[in-house]
Amino acid sequence: MKSQRGFSLIELMIVVTVIAILGTLAVSSYRQYVLRANRAEAWSALLQVQTGEEKYYMQNTTYTADLTPTGLGLSLNGALTLNGNYTITVVPTACAAGATSCTYVATATATGTQVNDLAACQVYTINSSGLRTPADTTGCWR
Repeated sequence: MKSQRGFSLIELMIVVTVIAILGTLAVSSYRQYVLRANRAEAWSALLQVQTGEEKYYMQNTTYTADLTPTGLGLSLNGALTLNGNYTITVVPTACAAGATSCTYVATATATGTQVNDLAACQVYTINSSGLRTPADTTGCWR
């Protein structure tokens, strides 16, 4: 009697199923990694806005909503970051004559595929005092 060589259809289907499950897990992990990596775009943009605002304040004793002096290459409030993952806006408070407290809040809001990130990590802010949200305990700034 001859013994048969090769794989049965059942064995082949089991192998294909296992590969499909492993591929699904790998793609899901990769997507989460990409979303986390894209957060650096928001941090970088907000820190550049902060630097630009402080330079502008030193020269004009007020903050601005115009993003041109920030060095981001953005001129309009609500402009997208370089890769288009975040919208940057700056809201300054008006400085009255003789006022000692002028402030601003810069916000990076997720757009496009970045809205699939964790809900707590979709909006970043930094103000003139350096206060960042969300809190560091959320892990969004890491």
